[in-house]
Amino acid sequence: MAMLNRMFQLFGVVLAVSVLVALVAPNAAHAAIVRLVQLVPGTVTHVGQNQDNLVYLDCNFGGPCKEVSPTGQVASSAYLVPRGYTLIITDYEWEAYEGTAGAYLCDSFVISPPQGPMSGAILLPSCAIADIAGRADGKEHYTTGIRVATDFTVIDYDASQGYGSGSIQGYLVPNISITPGD
Repeated sequence: MAMLNRMFQLFGVVLAVSVLVALVAPNAAHAAIVRLVQLVPGTVTHVGQNQDNLVYLDCNFGGPCKEVSPTGQVASSAYLVPRGYTLIITDYEWEAYEGTAGAYLCDSFVISPPQGPMSGAILLPSCAIADIAGRADGKEHYTTGIRVATDFTVIDYDASQGYGSGSIQGYLVPNISITPGD
């Protein structure tokens, strides 16, 4: 019982000191918290992935999706899944226009092989009812992810047709080669 009492006293002292620091120097307390939770390059994110492996793609204006850097710069060429990696798509957001108010408007993305743009399968269309202006948008989260192989590109279907846009998020995982006898 005495040990439990001492633990409560220690907890009370830590709580009192924390409150006092937060009241006396709120900026210092905030800065300390930020430093404690700040991601350091090469560390693992809250979803268990190294931050260097996260991928954000912008899909606009008729072409394949392009990578957006952590600083917000959009690449000038189509994103190709790097050799030796598989892209796992976890999230897809889209907006489509030129629809009919009150009717379904859909979008999807296409995984395109290296030699055949737009020849890949259209995956998991996402639909929403268009508003009065004929616009609709949607967000999809793929819990287990959708795999995209090395050297493939991703294309937002509506964006490729000129009446929509999208963004895709995911992460890269290294390909593992298994040889017989391992």
